[in-house]
Amino acid sequence: MAKQTRPDKAAQQALVHELVGKIDARPEDYHAYYDLTVLLTAGKDYEQAEALAMKALGKFESQQPAGDLFRYALGNVYYQAEMYDKALPFYQQITDPKLKTDAYMMSGQALRSCLRSLLTSKQDPYKGHSNHDFTGI
Repeated sequence: MAKQTRPDKAAQQALVHELVGKIDARPEDYHAYYDLTVLLTAGKDYEQAEALAMKALGKFESQQPAGDLFRYALGNVYYQAEMYDKALPFYQQITDPKLKTDAYMMSGQALRSCLRSLLTSKQDPYKGHSNHDFTGI
C-alpha cells in the first residue's frame, strides 16, 4: 500500500484555486466548500478553514446532510487546532446517522486530549476557581 503524502505548497495552492473555481461555478453545491475546508485544515490554515466552514454552515445549515457535514468539519478544524472545548459542541450537534458514529469517536478523542492536557499541565486546575482557601486544613 502506498503511503499518502500531503501535497507540497504549490500543489496545495493549485488545489485551493481549483476548489474556489468550483465554488464560484456552483455556489449551491456544498461538496466543494467541504473539500476546501478539509484541504485548508490539512494544510493547518485553521483560521481560513474555520471561516469557510462557518460561512458554509450558515448557508447550508438547513440542508441535510450538508449541515451536519459542516458541523463535523468545524469540529475537526477545532480538534486539529487543539481547541477541544470548541470542537465538542459541534460534534454533539450532529444528528445524521452516517456521521454520528464518527462524531462520537471524535468527541471521545477530544475529551481524552482535554484530560491529558489538564493532567500534564504545570498549572493547578483549581487555581482561581474558588474563593476558599483550604490549604490550612
